[in-house]
Amino acid sequence: MANIAIFKPNQQPQYLTSVNTPDYSSDPDVIVNPDISAVQNVPLKYWKRVGNQVKEMTLAEKAQVDLTEKTARITAISNYQFEGGQLAEALVSAGLITKIQIVNFIRQKEGI
Repeated sequence: MANIAIFKPNQQPQYLTSVNTPDYSSDPDVIVNPDISAVQNVPLKYWKRVGNQVKEMTLAEKAQVDLTEKTARITAISNYQFEGGQLAEALVSAGLITKIQIVNFIRQKEGI
């Protein structure tokens, strides 16, 4: 059994404990039994792989992760891909509210 860190391109890192080592040992995107002492209190989304080590992202890298998340959230809101999206779509279709009013309201509530 091993602990592993998975760093797949364009995905948030994963850290799994007590996994069956042979299931992951040949995967080039996996570090088996990494030392995570430097990142144990850092959110996974701010972990990065440097060779076979797990490091904390720089402030600039963290800002880019945050911006990407924010952009995705704004896009999801604009496309009604949020909880209650069907209700919002129905309200717009009924002419009771405009799409921009809904989008602006959600952005204001979420601080984006």
